Amino acid sequence: MNKTAIIRGLEEKFAILTGFLESLPEGRLSPPLAPGKWSIGQHVTHLILSTAPVVKALGLPKPVLREKFGTRGDAIERGEAELIAFYKKALAGGLTAPPRLTPEAVAEDQKALLIETLRQECAQLVAALEPWEESDLSEYMLPHPALGALTMREMLIFTIFHTGHHMAAMGQG
Repeated sequence: MNKTAIIRGLEEKFAILTGFLESLPEGRLSPPLAPGKWSIGQHVTHLILSTAPVVKALGLPKPVLREKFGTRGDAIERGEAELIAFYKKALAGGLTAPPRLTPEAVAEDQKALLIETLRQECAQLVAALEPWEESDLSEYMLPHPALGALTMREMLIFTIFHTGHHMAAMGQG
């Protein structure tokens, strides 16, 4: 997936999610979707929490990224299908969000704040991605808490899929 397709995918997913939240009837944001499951508000908060580190990493100078997380070297970059299969296998193995990405309860009156934060996160993500060269997306690495070291391209593809995964859990997939 090239940078243009990644940007389009991110903008589409976030726009659909934002539209869903805007049309969400009162009283649907905070209750768990099922016993022991997250609420819609918690799913959205998790997406915001998990996207923020990607935004931050995209804004770091390349030498800092190289020093902190390394470069791909001879490792083979996974395609979208392989990356998604790898994530689904981890989910099937019982993968859960790490504590720092596990959201607290969300109150109904936080809906407008969640929508605005989601919009800002998407805009910041795209703005941070814009100056990147296509080749650099396959060169610089980032750690994923469950999937290990991913190229920046893999992390962005994962972000698109991950957003869709949580949208499906909210009944929007």
